[in-house]
Amino acid sequence: MRSFAVRRLSPRDQGVIETVHLLGQVSAGQLLRLHFVDGSPVTRGTRMRRTMTRLSERGLVAQVPNRWIGGYGGGSGGYLYQAPGSRSRTHRDHRIAIAELYVRAIEAERAGQFIMTTFACEPACYCRVGALDLKPDAALTLSRDGARRHVFIELDRATETAVQITSKLTVYGTAERSWPAEGGAFPLVLFVVSHELTLGEQRQVDLIARAISRHPARELFAVCPFGEAIDQLVR
Repeated sequence: MRSFAVRRLSPRDQGVIETVHLLGQVSAGQLLRLHFVDGSPVTRGTRMRRTMTRLSERGLVAQVPNRWIGGYGGGSGGYLYQAPGSRSRTHRDHRIAIAELYVRAIEAERAGQFIMTTFACEPACYCRVGALDLKPDAALTLSRDGARRHVFIELDRATETAVQITSKLTVYGTAERSWPAEGGAFPLVLFVVSHELTLGEQRQVDLIARAISRHPARELFAVCPFGEAIDQLVR
């Protein structure tokens, strides 16, 4: 980003751009909930559209038509936003789902449920532990009642098999044994299942729960449907 452009940006403009870069791809509706919270629904939407048009015209964010119907992208129509250098030209439902988790965590923070001190998406959240490369979809740190909690998020779109899930559990379980003492407790690994069909979502939750129950380090893991992720984080 060019320095002369940054100096002319308002704090909200800068916050919007930082969110787009943090999340990789984010919907207009998600940006509305994050950065345009004051005023009536009509005035909020108008300010958001004007801001995003201006930032897009200046080349500070890139627009992607949102033709995907339903889900966390905010329905059909409108735009998705990403960094100008991104090569994506289509809706990335995995990214939008991670963005939705972030938005819900911010909303929970505003409601006083916890303080989110860090949040990172892939690949920024990747880390090496011993000889293993851990590649969660996101990682975050929460503070609540003086206690800190680190969490790795594995977003499951109800597509992974029992063998694939077991392999992931094995990698995390092995990494826990090499986790440095100065790093504190090993993060909770939370599998969040997101699927358009409720029945498919629950089947995948049950599949993952069975795999966890058979793992010797089962206390490292948890699984929940997408809609229960924030409740799981504050347990």
